[in-house]
Amino acid sequence: MLVIVDKRLPSDHSFIQGVLAKSLPRLGVDVTFFGLSQHLKGHTQIEGVDYWLFKPWQGGLFIEALQMILMFPQFVWRVDRFDAVFTRNDPVALILGWLYKRLRNPNARHLHQISNLHAEAILQSQNASLWYKIAAVGDLAIRRLFLAKAARIFAVSERMKQDLIAKYPKATYCMDFLPLGILKEDFENPLEYESRPTDVVYIGTLAASRRLNIVIDAVEIYNRHYGHLMLKIWGASHNPEDDLKLKEYVRRKGLEDLVQFFGRVPREEMLRDLMAAKIGICTIPPEGFLQQSSPTKLMEYLAAGCCVIATRGIPDQDTIIEASGGGIFVNYQADTIAEGIHQLLSQPEEAACMSARGRTYIFSHRDYGAMARKVKSAAENALEQEGDC
Repeated sequence: MLVIVDKRLPSDHSFIQGVLAKSLPRLGVDVTFFGLSQHLKGHTQIEGVDYWLFKPWQGGLFIEALQMILMFPQFVWRVDRFDAVFTRNDPVALILGWLYKRLRNPNARHLHQISNLHAEAILQSQNASLWYKIAAVGDLAIRRLFLAKAARIFAVSERMKQDLIAKYPKATYCMDFLPLGILKEDFENPLEYESRPTDVVYIGTLAASRRLNIVIDAVEIYNRHYGHLMLKIWGASHNPEDDLKLKEYVRRKGLEDLVQFFGRVPREEMLRDLMAAKIGICTIPPEGFLQQSSPTKLMEYLAAGCCVIATRGIPDQDTIIEASGGGIFVNYQADTIAEGIHQLLSQPEEAACMSARGRTYIFSHRDYGAMARKVKSAAENALEQEGDC
């Protein structure tokens, strides 16, 4: 299987590692990645998986897209033929999946996963630059032309699946559901809940759209009314200005000793620290394209044995919290978030039971090994004739 994704390679992204780089090869699938890398160049092999990597040209998104298209024909004639192509998010990857069938193997099955719809969010944003809006228009135009040419399209949530069917009715019969999840081996040997040294963590983007200042306010309220509390934050925004504004907000409130920023850290380090934490914050504004998401942080909190404090309005998140019993819902308000933290920390026995329930559920329902089997099955059984969907 040839894999083309929307990340620099090799990537420690949860799905890319858990399904594509680790679980599929264990099922007997030969996986080869094609893409851009800041650190490696040429053909290399990592843990039995082949990577064909190219240093990105300077000049931004359009130049990199042009580079991928120009490099691709040279690549496909230097390697053996693939029976399947898996592409993810990037509209250029969607073109390359279609192009591979034209250039090399007309019977190859093309599978495409969509985990975000950033182009739509950019067009709805009042702060996005003209350059980004032009790129977003191009993204949507490519999807309209090429999406229905894939044999199978995977949305990461049922809500996204229904929205995509409404926007791309020609792709209705190709559309399937493949959410984000966890690789069980990443979450072995967590600390006993009662002995965990870290009270509250947040992992993920610091984008202004997530309104994390409300979580900062919750820390301030907790320390004023309930006792000492420290929040640890791992992650960063695609826009460095968002990070700076959030850190400045913490400084203005005098909370530097109570809110710690760690930025992007190696995934192994983050997961180890997560399994030493009691509570994970998953307060996502239920707005716009965020309602279509399958929150990776939610899966990782639960797998690590953290109790989750979540907001309603993200259907995939609502379903998991309600079915697992691994967390509580709060309103997206600082005082209710603070109250939720106090509720969990003041009832350690109930919180420990909640931790165990969430971990059991996510291992049973969001295992990347099972998702890899679904991808393999789709590759073997997908419709072969372009346009049948």
